[in-house]
This record gives sequence, C-alpha cells and structure tokens, in this order.
Amino acid sequence: MNNKLNNKFLLATGLSCCSIIFSAYDAWAETCNEMRAYEEKHAPNAVRVIVATFKAKQYADADKYLQIARSNKEDAGYIKAAESAVALSRRQFKQADELAKQALQIDPQNSRFLAQMAQVKVNLDDDQAAVAYFVKVPLAAKPNPDAYMIACAGLESMDELEKAYVVAKKLVEISPDSYQGYCRAARFARGLAKFSEAEKYARKGVELGPLYKDAHFVLADSLFALKKWKECLTACDKVLALPTAKGTREGILVLPMMARCYEGLGDYQAAVKAWTLALSQMPDPRKCLSARAQCYKKLGNLTAEGKDLAELKRLDAAY
Repeated sequence: MNNKLNNKFLLATGLSCCSIIFSAYDAWAETCNEMRAYEEKHAPNAVRVIVATFKAKQYADADKYLQIARSNKEDAGYIKAAESAVALSRRQFKQADELAKQALQIDPQNSRFLAQMAQVKVNLDDDQAAVAYFVKVPLAAKPNPDAYMIACAGLESMDELEKAYVVAKKLVEISPDSYQGYCRAARFARGLAKFSEAEKYARKGVELGPLYKDAHFVLADSLFALKKWKECLTACDKVLALPTAKGTREGILVLPMMARCYEGLGDYQAAVKAWTLALSQMPDPRKCLSARAQCYKKLGNLTAEGKDLAELKRLDAAY
C-alpha cells in the first residue's frame, strides 16, 4: 500500500517518469480515494474509534472496537492512533502523546496520524508544536478529509487563519464534492479580507450544500463584505427560509446584516423593519436600537428616534 500511495504522490507533484500526465488536483483526489478504500479494508474499527473520539470526546464502545481491531490485525499505525485518541479522551495526555508518536513512526506520511498528534499537543498546551503538526497535514503524501477538517478547526481556534486557509484550499482539492471544505475556505478568506475569494468558495459551497444553513450564511457574509447589498439580501432570505436556521446563530445574525443591506441601498423604511425584527432576537439589543434610531433620523421621524435613544439610555444604565 505504501509504494502505491507514494507513486500517486509522485504523480501529484509532477515527479513521476510515467508518460501519463495527471493534474495535481486529480492525483490528490485519487490518492484520497485510495486512502479511504485502504482504511475501509485494513483499519475500519480503528478508524471508527478515531472518528468517534474527535475533539477528545468520550466513546463508550472504544475498548470494544479497539479489541476487534487488534484481533483482526488491522493496520498497526491506525491502532496506535486509535489508542492515542482514546487516551486523549480519558485525559491521559502523556500516554496519548507517546502513542501518537508511535503511530507516526510507523507512517510519518499519514495525515490522520499528524492530525492526531496535533490534537494531543493542543491538549498539552504546546501550541507551537500543535501548529507545526497541523500545517504538515496537507503536505503529507496520504491525504484524508477528516484530518484536513481537524487541522482547519485547530488552526482556526488558535487564530492561525492564514494557515487554516491553506489547509481548507487543499481540502477542496482532495474532497471536491464536499460543501464543508468550500464553506471553510470561504469563512477563512472572509476573515482574511479576501472577499472575492470568499464569494467564489461560498457560491460553490451553496451549490453543493443547498440545504445547509452554514453554506448560505457564509455566502451572505461574503457578499455583505463586498457590499453587494441586493445579492446579500437574497442569500439572507435563503438562510431564513431553511427550517434548520430558526433560532440558530446563522438565523439570528442575518437579521442585522439585512438591516445594514437596506441601509446600503438607501431604503431606510425597510431597514427600520429589519432592525425591529433583529431587536427581538439579539441578546443585546442596544446596537440595534442605536442603528434603528439613526434610520428614523434619516426618515425625519424624530419622535421615534427620541424613543429609541431614550430606551438605549435606559439599557446602557442597566448593563
């Protein structure tokens, strides 16, 4: 398996002497598919444990499936990685660290093992080492979408947006049919003020995940940053139209976004309505009150403006 995957990696980097020329994109995606097939055949129970204990979650059946993995003589590296994941979930950090090292000694080019080691370092409060392992994930010869998503989440949590964005773009390459990779890439690009790139990735995310609120929200947020007010309003409406968005972070945050869009269009009457709706949903309504007061002022409704400012003063005193 190692030689076969290494050959794929050579193709992906343009180093193969074979006369067939693969694009890097296709070669990485094909290698990813081979990795998935290998895991399904040679490490299904170990992988089950690794996935179930993501973010150090407890898994009641961990010992059961680890024993099955050992009895079936599954890939030794995956068993070590699974044992590390279980130790991490039980807060046995030194043991988790040693087992993760053993997994990497068996296969240092496995992105799943690199992600596991990075998670261990996070829990050991060794952020420098964690970042170093996370950035190695997309460089490994054996790609895995789960590992890339773990790396994205880990780097984002440490405010390493540039590095997270690099990983997200590689995630899109190895898993081109997953909306999650595009949403992550869009969110990181948005955070880095790369608004046009954010829109590009967000639109693809919506295309692949039309029923997911986070896909529509990241598109709305990207369009808002580009001041494409009408398109942003359309994206916001699509978020609100999804039953899964009601009462969620995405479903609430689009409300003030819509109000700002109407302001950008100069439609202050619609903005007032949007701010009024946002007022009932936002945990702290003061910014909404202040913004609505400004809209009333634009409309010449000084009485309504005065009421909002008075309420704002009362709330400021209460907070």
